[in-house]
Formats: sequence, structure tokens, C-alpha cells
Amino acid sequence: MISDVQLQDATGIREINSFLTKLPGVSEQNGYLSIRGGSADQTGMMVNGLAYNNAAVGNAETSIPLSAIEQVSLLSGGYNAEYGNFRSGLINVTTKSGNKDGYHGTFSYSRNTDHLRRFGPSFYDPHSPALRPFLDPDVAFVGTRDAWADDPYLQEQHLSFSGWNLAAQIYNMGKEPEDHATPLDYYLLGTWMHMAEPDYEGLAEQGYTVSEEHKRLFAEHQRQEGGVDWNFDGGFGGPLPLIGKYIGDATFYISNNSRERNYIMPVTRSNEKTYTTLATVKANPTESLSLTFNGLHKYQKGMSPIRPPWGDFPDASREGGFMPINNIKYIHKNPDYWYDQPFYPILEQNTLMGGLTINHILNSSMFWELTLSAMNIQNDSPTGNTRDNTVLTSFRSVSGV
Repeated sequence: MISDVQLQDATGIREINSFLTKLPGVSEQNGYLSIRGGSADQTGMMVNGLAYNNAAVGNAETSIPLSAIEQVSLLSGGYNAEYGNFRSGLINVTTKSGNKDGYHGTFSYSRNTDHLRRFGPSFYDPHSPALRPFLDPDVAFVGTRDAWADDPYLQEQHLSFSGWNLAAQIYNMGKEPEDHATPLDYYLLGTWMHMAEPDYEGLAEQGYTVSEEHKRLFAEHQRQEGGVDWNFDGGFGGPLPLIGKYIGDATFYISNNSRERNYIMPVTRSNEKTYTTLATVKANPTESLSLTFNGLHKYQKGMSPIRPPWGDFPDASREGGFMPINNIKYIHKNPDYWYDQPFYPILEQNTLMGGLTINHILNSSMFWELTLSAMNIQNDSPTGNTRDNTVLTSFRSVSGV
């Protein structure tokens, strides 16, 4: 059993997942918890006796404000049938319900600095391993075979590319001179499509110049890795105002967690946003009768890891849910996904959960309890042609949008 004091004393803990994964036998799979090596759909989550599981993916939800948690029990087997058919384990959370003696609250806010979230150069650096064959001026125009003719190791370590000189030559065949494209046009278009910024010094050494207008547009269009993560967590509770004393000294506690986390590799969106609000009201109309109401709302906007029919087929590790913050594995295996960001659709999810628990003590050895709950999850993903086709610039006969 884990108390709220233990959670508060833990260094650098901003969400319950981060704490639980430090316990023996607990790990994380695509943002969901797994216990004793079982799959994530074999782990259950209960909040004040209410099942908190994402029916869309069949996994336990753990988006709960830390400020709301009073204690957490981690059960890895041998629990009662009332908790359902979870074979690996169960996370049972009890939240605060306020104190009738006065109002109390806790608030925390943290953020980090803008930084690259992995080792190595930026993916959008023209000299990065992924882009060097296409955007390094010393290589991109003549091609990897000619540029590294004396260095077979470099040829093996990079994608093969025949060069922009040859690409322009092939494109211009059979066209009128006024419709011709230069190798520089192709280079700039390739840089634009890669959402990078040209190596202007390297281009100058090759005898090429780029207009100031194009430099401005590239600076605005360039994709940046990094970003600032932030997290707010706060809760407040006490006697229920105005009507609390008339309904059994009712108390309340309301809490919120809001956070923004940036993906290691930016895709259609560069970050994921989550806002979770949890409210609990508890009353004791009589000494033997207690009523507890719980309400939760969560809004999450991020990316789905599912690719469309013409992409890779989905499997158990990719179906449903949100793309993990560490999303490198979804991108690095196939270069086709490096630059075609719409392969990964935006996903918005609204979750509403509510429940009422009535507990009546009949005598010293007998009681009855009734729990009513409902949960609704709505997913929305923009579909169709949502791309803005406004032409921002052109490189001779080709355009960048």
C-alpha cells in the first residue's frame, strides 16, 4: 500500500505511472501498466471502487491527479471476484474526499527547458545521418557514389542517392528551356519537403546562392525537435459550501492535472496534451449510512500510432490508444514515414466517468454496499483532405506548400 505522503516525497514523480513502474514486477507498455509480465489488458484499475479502464483499447487508465490520491494498493493476485477478471494485477486507488474541519489544498507546477530528447544531432540537421545524402551540398548534388567513391564505409552507413544533378537532368528531358528545373531547385524542394533548413555555407562553396525571401520562408518552415514539457497538479477540498451541513456534513475534494509533453520525434503534432479533473463528494446522512459521488473528466489530444491501410499493418503493439512520447520505433524503421507526417493521424479523446456508492452498516458484522457507475469515451480523428494547399513559395517549376 502506498500513501499520499510517499508519493509526495518521491523525487521527480509527476504521474502515478512513474512511481508504480519503480516497484518490482511493474512495467510500462505503450503508456499502459503491465504487472508480472502480463499484457497491459490483463491489468485493471479501480478508483474509489469504480472501474477505470479504457474500453477502446482494453487497458487500465492511470490519468489521475497525484494531488487527489490518498492511497494506492497494488494487488498482484488473490483478490476478490468483485474486482473483475484481471489476471495479472489490479491497481486500487482511493482518493481524498475533503475534511469537514477546514479547507486544505496542494498545488505544484514544474517545467523543463527546451532541449533535444535524444542523443545525436537534430533529425532536421542537413548533416544528420538520415538527411546527409540528400542535403549535404558536398554529397547531394553529385550523389553518394561519386562523393564517397574512396570511402565505402560511408556508402554503407547511408542511404544511396544518385544526386540532384542527375534528378534535374532526367526531369528536363523533353521540356522547353523555360520549364527546366536546376539542381538547386531540386535541392531546395527536397529541403522543404524534409522540413529542414539548407546549408547555405555549403551551397555557397558549390557556387549556389539562395534569396533572402527563401531564407525567411525556410526559417519559418523548418521543423524543430525539442520543446518545453510542463505539468500542473493541484487539489482543494473541505466542507461542501452552503448545503453540506444539511446532507450529513458533506465534504468535497476537486483536483486537476494538466500537462504537455513533447514527442521525441515530432510528427503531425509535436506534443501531447492531457487535462484530467476529478471530483469527490462524500456525505454521512446517518452514522451508519455514507454516500460517495465521484466524477472524472479527461481530455487528451495527441497522435495515434495506427497507420492507414496503405501503410504498415497494425498489430497488438500499435492498435488503439495514443502514440507513446518515445515514438522513435514508429518512425525509424521505414524512411517513407520520415517525411509523410499525415501517416499518423491526430487523435482526440474525451472521457467522462461518474459513480455513486452507497454504504450501509447494518450491525457490527454485516453491511451492504451498492455502486452505480457509468463511463463514456469518445474518440475523434480528423479525416479526409485536411491539408492546407496554399502555395507558400516555388522553386522554378515546382512548389512548396
